[in-house]
Amino acid sequence: MKQLLALAALASLSLVAASTARADDKKYTLADLKALIEQKGYQEAIEHMKDVSPSERKAEWIDIAGTAGAGMVTGAPDAGTKLSFMVQVEKDIPAILKSPKYLTARADAAGAAFNTCFNQGDFQQCRDYALVFVDADPKNAKLTLDVAKAVRRGMSHFASVPFFKRALAAGKPATVCADEDLALAVVSGLGLDKDDAKLADSLAIGTTCWKNVKDAVLKDLMSDSGKKGRYHDNACALVKTNKAAVDDVAKRCAK
Repeated sequence: MKQLLALAALASLSLVAASTARADDKKYTLADLKALIEQKGYQEAIEHMKDVSPSERKAEWIDIAGTAGAGMVTGAPDAGTKLSFMVQVEKDIPAILKSPKYLTARADAAGAAFNTCFNQGDFQQCRDYALVFVDADPKNAKLTLDVAKAVRRGMSHFASVPFFKRALAAGKPATVCADEDLALAVVSGLGLDKDDAKLADSLAIGTTCWKNVKDAVLKDLMSDSGKKGRYHDNACALVKTNKAAVDDVAKRCAK
């Protein structure tokens, strides 16, 4: 994570370079920025996006920013650098999130970027980054699912529950429900205390995706560890909601 923070600091210095330039330095115009895009001078274009006055930051300016940002993301040497750039550029140039080109590039990079982030060890900070990241493009089910899977692998099963909830809300529930990581998240979430909001989310996701999570839920419920405790109680509640408390399962849930 130290590497990620260092990269973010370097990106920040680069992005504010134009604002700290000498007063007599020439400001870049839209025409200058367009020329840079044609030359694939993406970093220089990003550094000088704020040279353009706010009154001129309209559709063309956003398109230039998005093209430059997408070029920076796809051309970055590794996933950690991609994430540090995306976190910083979205903070410095929020309007870049209106660019379809940039949104496509960030979605393609998201899964690997957050895998790298969690692998570097600062789980809470990566989770916080991830929440902001997916909420910036809430209708992108693919992006949110990729990030949810990264959280599940890199932090914990139950920590990914809020991300799977968002992925379902973004659309394509059949694809999201069928993902094997979602079942792991639901099973883990059912072991949480009733005061944890992730439990309610796990129950809701479990009902929405019941056909996909049923086998995993029942397997744990019918194991020795499912005889009693929070998982037993929560899993039985989910089973009963979905009218699956029959035969041996009914006996287990009657205890």
